[in-house]
Amino acid sequence: MKAPPSVVVAGVLLALGLAGCSGLRSSVPETVSYVLRAPGGAAPGQPAVAPGGPLAARSLKVVRVVAQPGYDGDRILLLGADRSLGHYASSRWVEPLPAVIGTLAVETLRNAAALRTVLDESAPFGSDFTLRLTIRRFDAEYPAAGAPPRVTVSFACTVARADRTILANFVVESRADAPADRMGAVVAAFEQATQQALDETVRRTLATLQAPDALPGA
Repeated sequence: MKAPPSVVVAGVLLALGLAGCSGLRSSVPETVSYVLRAPGGAAPGQPAVAPGGPLAARSLKVVRVVAQPGYDGDRILLLGADRSLGHYASSRWVEPLPAVIGTLAVETLRNAAALRTVLDESAPFGSDFTLRLTIRRFDAEYPAAGAPPRVTVSFACTVARADRTILANFVVESRADAPADRMGAVVAAFEQATQQALDETVRRTLATLQAPDALPGA
């Protein structure tokens, strides 16, 4: 006498469940999510901002970061010799790249301790100034056969007053060589290049805001 189909299906599912409990694992590698840290303290070469100076009572908002086509996802990108964009397998940033860079930019500006308030894009408050970053490059490439990759990070930056008067447009770019062709070393190079680029962004932003004609009403 044949078992009803429902019994057969239940038996198959039970067998698969037991196989899973016995240590059967998928051959597909797990995706690892990586985070980047903001540089700590004031940026190297940053102009000193004395307590009670012109920026001590001012606020700045880092508005939504935008990205060039291809750079707005969470994949860790590789730039090919033919200018094609690929990515490292099973490796991602913890969030889409614009969100990662926005968070780091806010943290870096706060660490500089020059402004009274630094707001992120979600803050429902106005500010005296705004900073917009556009990600131009955020990728690794192999400069030579057998050599570890080189990371390039590039941002286009716009500093403006609350009335949308543009005070400065500038581009920052930084490079770092990974010490080895391993994912941990590549991520470390991304972090180094990002910190250098953000340090320069903060330095130039604060220099712009300290200009006599930068303050609202000037």
